[in-house]
Amino acid sequence: MTMLYSVRMARLLLPVGAATFLVAVFAPGSALAGPSLDDVVRGVESAYGRMTDLKADFNQTSFNKSLNSTIPAQGVVYLKKGGKLRWEYSEPTKQEIVSDGKKLWVYTPQLNQVNVGDAPEALAGPAGSFLAGLGKVHEHFNVRFLNPAEPTDGDGNVVLDLTPKQPLPTMARLVLALDPKTWEVRKAIIYDQFENTVNMRFTRLAVNSGLPDTLFTFVPPAGVATVPLRSTKDPWLPRTRSTSSARSTCRRSPTRSIRSGERSRRATTSRGARTRSSSRRPISSSRPPTR
Repeated sequence: MTMLYSVRMARLLLPVGAATFLVAVFAPGSALAGPSLDDVVRGVESAYGRMTDLKADFNQTSFNKSLNSTIPAQGVVYLKKGGKLRWEYSEPTKQEIVSDGKKLWVYTPQLNQVNVGDAPEALAGPAGSFLAGLGKVHEHFNVRFLNPAEPTDGDGNVVLDLTPKQPLPTMARLVLALDPKTWEVRKAIIYDQFENTVNMRFTRLAVNSGLPDTLFTFVPPAGVATVPLRSTKDPWLPRTRSTSSARSTCRRSPTRSIRSGERSRRATTSRGARTRSSSRRPISSSRPPTR
């Protein structure tokens, strides 16, 4: 199955997407010795409340439960408050997912095509960016330690288990591993309603570096076909095989799809007519004619 990610916004786009969209954001904080859950939440909210933009390299592993398949990916993500985002995938196939908070572009060079549509409102909320969600953890999530008896993992990161107060198909649960000294998000695991997961690890973080707004717009290269997104009701998430295959319908030209449907109907009608015609023919006898 071709690993080309496109957007179906009866999900999306956010697949990565985040659909649902999941992005990670990181910010400085204060070190806490044996922090309580309330201490952690206050630290995270304070850190992310001061954050305006983020750049990070990411490595991603998507697991599709129904297909029992795992797909790796990597690239660079840029985030900015106001629902602005840019995901640049370098593996397994090149792709750019860009939004200025109003418009959404999904550019797939291998298809020589860009899908364009209105950005969903969810992009500015917790499903679209940690910049919004983690600045108001208690408002958007039910929060607990993943393991209350041992709040940190083997690397010393504080691990939180977050459940959105308004669950979305593309984000039913979010597990975050945070550096207790800086509150940088080191790892994120996103679960959708079907128990598919996107596991992300972030490195080379740069916070509040003053990313320009021009980074969050997209001008199609010459000769690239522009195809409207079908829908932008749901957020985007980092891509998985399930969303990739489902969203592949967005890559089809509407005219091509209509013509394909017409050909299919004509073929079905023609077959039906031949069948009815055959059923009315007299059954010939195998007996030789009487002389």
